Amino acid sequence: IQATSRYRITLFSIVTGFLLLSLLFLMLYLHRKRKVNLELCHKNEELSEARDQAEAANKAKSIFLQNMSHEIRTPLNSIVGFSQLITSPDANLSQEERQDFCHLIQHNSDLLLTLVGDILSAAELESNRYTMKIAPHSCNKLCREAITTVEHRKPEGVKLYYTSEVDDCYELSTDGQRVCQILINFLTNAEKHTTQGEIRLHCSLTENPGYVTFSVTDTGTGIPPEYSETIFERFEKADSFGQGTGLGLNICRLIAERLKGKVLLDKEYKEGARFVFVLPVKKIHLKSKTKTTKDCLFCILRNIGICRRAAFYINSRKAMLIINRMRLSPCPHSPASPR
Repeated sequence: IQATSRYRITLFSIVTGFLLLSLLFLMLYLHRKRKVNLELCHKNEELSEARDQAEAANKAKSIFLQNMSHEIRTPLNSIVGFSQLITSPDANLSQEERQDFCHLIQHNSDLLLTLVGDILSAAELESNRYTMKIAPHSCNKLCREAITTVEHRKPEGVKLYYTSEVDDCYELSTDGQRVCQILINFLTNAEKHTTQGEIRLHCSLTENPGYVTFSVTDTGTGIPPEYSETIFERFEKADSFGQGTGLGLNICRLIAERLKGKVLLDKEYKEGARFVFVLPVKKIHLKSKTKTTKDCLFCILRNIGICRRAAFYINSRKAMLIINRMRLSPCPHSPASPR
């Protein structure tokens, strides 16, 4: 009986162990299968995302080629056509007509240069190959340079001017070239859509405390509020038939983000369009450079005791007299010394 009981206990233990071991392997198998399924789902999501990105890139490429073919062909046709008219020996043109044709050629050449510049800027900023050149720049000087750059393109009868709340000695630590590029894009955009009235560039420190706020306000056709975000996307334009590639405002947003700032459209302004560029303040106030005691080599030599050590090492009576005379004479840059 005892042997039978031991046999049954041993058999039960073996069966129980086998069942537990089978259950453990089953749990490991299910866990592994679940992990593989999760990895497979994750890979499928990555592939789906990559497919969507590829489709978006392909669509963007098609839109890019469509826009570029139109924007490049139009000014090129104008340049070629008017150039042939001017140089044709059979064309009986007056001096005034020749000047008008030359002006049109120059205008379309500027359009081509702007287009190529926008394409290069967008590619450079998105590839992260451009390093911001941060240095002190005068806010007023940057704004005046932007006004001077676009002044010749403003329509007749439109007043273009600049107002500021900051002093000329106020400086901002930023990339001056890129800030100026944003302002030029804003002003160029305003000139395209303003045929009468005024265009004003303004610089403020009080509109957004802690930030420098540049704004370009015009009395043109304006932009509907529903386009306040989409116009900053690439190839997006409020007027699909209007001149331009739809790259300028997108470049402004890219630059602003790299400078830790932001660009936006003021939706509350109803008399035209108002574009705003907000930049964090990293100011530097200009100070006149005057020599102080620590800038004076004479004072440095006297204060750090070089004279006494020099006298010790030189061991010359004449040198001692000269050095003592230096130590006893007043600093030429001190306020008490006569000029």
